[in-house]
Amino acid sequence: MGARTYYQIEISPNTVSFGNANFREKLPPLSVTWPDGVTTPIRLQGTTNSISFPCGIGIKDEISAGLISQNYLFNGTSYVNFSYPYSWEDQYQNDAGAWVTFKTMNRSTEYHGGDKQCHVIYLGVSGGWQGPFQ
Repeated sequence: MGARTYYQIEISPNTVSFGNANFREKLPPLSVTWPDGVTTPIRLQGTTNSISFPCGIGIKDEISAGLISQNYLFNGTSYVNFSYPYSWEDQYQNDAGAWVTFKTMNRSTEYHGGDKQCHVIYLGVSGGWQGPFQ
C-alpha cells in the first residue's frame, strides 16, 4: 500500500529571484509502529541538500508514503484504519552559512484497513485515495 502526491511549492514574493538563495528540507528520521506490532523506518522523500527557486517559478515537491505491506494494518483480529503524522523544517541559508528555519511543514499519511487505500494530507490539503496495489 502507498500513496504519492505532488504539490507545487512557491516562495513569495514571486516578483524577485531567489536563484542565489539556498533552501532545503531538514528531514528528521521517522519510524512507525504499525497495528500488527511491527516497527519500520519510513523512507523519506525530500532533500537535505540545498535547492534554489528561480524568479516567479515554483517547484514540485513529491510527498510519498512509500510502499508498505497490507499485513501491517492487521491487528490480529481485523484490518484497521491507521495514520501517522510527520513534521520537518524548511530552511534557508543565511550569509554566515547557517541554516535558518522559516517554516515547519507537516503531513499525515492515512490508511484504510477495509479497502486497503492510502492518501497523504499535506499542510491540511488531501491528496486522493490510492490503491490497493498488487
